[in-house]
Amino acid sequence: IALLGRFAFVGLTERFDESLVILQQTVGLPTIRYAPRWVAPSNEIKTALLSDPESVRMIEAVNRNDTELYRHVTDETYPKQQVQYGESLDTDVAAFRAVNKLMRPRHQYFHPRYAAYVAKWRLHYEPWVERQRRKAQAR
Repeated sequence: IALLGRFAFVGLTERFDESLVILQQTVGLPTIRYAPRWVAPSNEIKTALLSDPESVRMIEAVNRNDTELYRHVTDETYPKQQVQYGESLDTDVAAFRAVNKLMRPRHQYFHPRYAAYVAKWRLHYEPWVERQRRKAQAR
């Protein structure tokens, strides 16, 4: 919680689109778009865990600090960011959703920046990681 003041922005998953709009304004990004990917096909695991009181107690215990941080963000940090954004937040989120609704995963792959990212990843980063693994294993 003490470190939150060092961050220019903190977003919330349950307010994902709104968080992206605030992030865009806060850090001056020109355009943000996304397409949903890897969505769980069902909530069976979640339902099973939350229906077992012992599992719920364990989850609450191991996530106590995370829960405290989350409450601080939802009660204090995020509302301040909403106010700082201004009165047009709801309108801007609606406009963002209207444009972003057209995004599909394939659109992301046809962008030149994505091609550059993949090339950098495959030609530079993956070989570097592999060299580091070999060095570590040799020791």
